[in-house]
Amino acid sequence: MLGIVVLAAGLRAFAPAAVKPMLLGISIVFYWQVSDGNALPLAVVFGAHAMALLLCARRPASVILAVAINLAPLAYLKIAQGNEIPIGLSFLTFLQISALLDIRSGAERLKTLDLVLYALFFGTVTAGPITRYNTLAPQIARLGYAKVEWGTILRGGALAVFGLCKISIIGQPIQQAIDPILASVYSGVDLTSVEAAYVFFGGFLALYFLFSGYSDIAVGTGLMLGLRLALNFNSPFKATNPSDFIDRWHMSLTLWVKTYVFDPVVRFFRRQKRWSVERRSILGWAAGSFLSLLSIGAWHSVEPAFLLSGAVGGVLVVAIGLRQASPRARAPLPKPVARALLIAVTLVMTMIYQLPDLSDVAGLMSTMIDPARFQVGERTAGWLPAGLGQSLPRGAMMPTLTGGAVLPLAWLVGAWGIALFAPNSNQIFGLIEARETRWWHWRPNALWGLGLGLAGAAAVGMLLVVRVDGVGYDGF
Repeated sequence: MLGIVVLAAGLRAFAPAAVKPMLLGISIVFYWQVSDGNALPLAVVFGAHAMALLLCARRPASVILAVAINLAPLAYLKIAQGNEIPIGLSFLTFLQISALLDIRSGAERLKTLDLVLYALFFGTVTAGPITRYNTLAPQIARLGYAKVEWGTILRGGALAVFGLCKISIIGQPIQQAIDPILASVYSGVDLTSVEAAYVFFGGFLALYFLFSGYSDIAVGTGLMLGLRLALNFNSPFKATNPSDFIDRWHMSLTLWVKTYVFDPVVRFFRRQKRWSVERRSILGWAAGSFLSLLSIGAWHSVEPAFLLSGAVGGVLVVAIGLRQASPRARAPLPKPVARALLIAVTLVMTMIYQLPDLSDVAGLMSTMIDPARFQVGERTAGWLPAGLGQSLPRGAMMPTLTGGAVLPLAWLVGAWGIALFAPNSNQIFGLIEARETRWWHWRPNALWGLGLGLAGAAAVGMLLVVRVDGVGYDGF
């Protein structure tokens, strides 16, 4: 990565026209590697996009058909193969739809090779973030000629190292502890209460650190090369209601859905003159919110659990929004209570994703609160009040893990503390405007350089030791 940044800087100085071809070549090689040489998705997606652009150019009113043509390959593969679709296909499809609709709305159309780089940029092609065409296309057009300050390059590099630390030091160790416990669930082995609780409280948290860490690497990579990509996370566990959580989690997807699903639905209802203005506004907002959440569920998978979660999320957002707008609405819940309830609902929905059967979800949650499954060792029992320590069954708290329970539990508690109370990487690195400078804000000085350098070295070392199968973000 450092070599690519230095090469791009040199080309900007001496041969700016060569920057985009260089990055395009690297991006094609990168995608060829991560897709195991499967170029079919690219041919299908770009072929569908070319057909859609041609259709819109000749018949501007055919935009719905053009969007359907773009969606067709992804929809077919999701239905036919479930989640076993080529890497990056969903991302490429969403980018192409963004390009199609924004060009139709008046955005500048990129040259063909620039459009390919917009879609295939190696920093984002595996898992985003999804930056809208009208935001990224002008930056792609100026790439190589726009000046990139060294302070921006340093900020991007530091952010990328920070993201690597989130993946390697926090996310992967938690996921490594969860994987054998889930394997026990799949094989029918009984869990202890602590093991069940670890899966319940750790699954979504590990996903957050893995996904947000990858997003930090992607955004940092873009900054080093002069591209400002969309942000993806803004402390979602600090949200106090479903709408707030949605606005903080996978923000680039949420913005895409708002722009191309929610807003058109709202505009459609506003044009219906048969209802009053107030009713049109309420119906448009409710229908747009429900269809947006359903679309997000379908984007992840067309399996019933994901569609159901999207529908349930949509119903919750609409119901809570209507309740708050009602003149008879009660006082809102205290923020700590609202946050706790929202996190609990989110964790339950995560279990529905992770476990193959709803009976497994119910079994895991009943195990988690079953006192008979809460076994402790003699040493731990000695720390507890006499009556409680004597009444609990004896045994390892997490027998599935060969290294014991103390370190994984401490890691999980520390990770929750960071997610709930610490500033996020966007705030630390100044990607979200701050009202005042705080002591924890990043600065290009020796202290930050030394700290991130040592943390990055530790992260690389752990990445070589701790490998988690099935997690796509570590490959980048």
